[in-house]
Amino acid sequence: MSAGSLAKTYSGKLVKGRKQVTVRSELATSPLRCRDFFTPSFAWGYHGGAPDNLAIAILEDHFGLTRAAVDARVIRLYSAFADEMVSNFGRDEAWSLSGKRVAKWVSEREQAFPCPTEPEVRPAEPLPQATVESIEVPDWDPQLAAVDF
Repeated sequence: MSAGSLAKTYSGKLVKGRKQVTVRSELATSPLRCRDFFTPSFAWGYHGGAPDNLAIAILEDHFGLTRAAVDARVIRLYSAFADEMVSNFGRDEAWSLSGKRVAKWVSEREQAFPCPTEPEVRPAEPLPQATVESIEVPDWDPQLAAVDF
């Protein structure tokens, strides 16, 4: 979580028929960006791909992530965040969510369901050597291969 994420406020509203999501910090208000090329939009108030995109974008911003790859922590949390938070915003209604509320949700979720430890990585056991047996193939008979159509 970035130091300023608690002071942020995430907001969504319908503007001229399009859903607009912004993040307001102490310094500025800016649009929240969607990085999904297949469903490049946000939505809320129901379960689906666009609400999942919103959950991912809020969590990535909250954690201060700017990489192109999605963080494992976001992957672990976004579906529950979408179900428990984003889908409960009124469909097509304005909403606002504080960084403190996001932090509280993340803390509660991670306490209830701690991150599993990484499995022990052991070297793979060698595979048994494959044996090749000779196979007898009968001589090719052109009479058997001739087919009339």
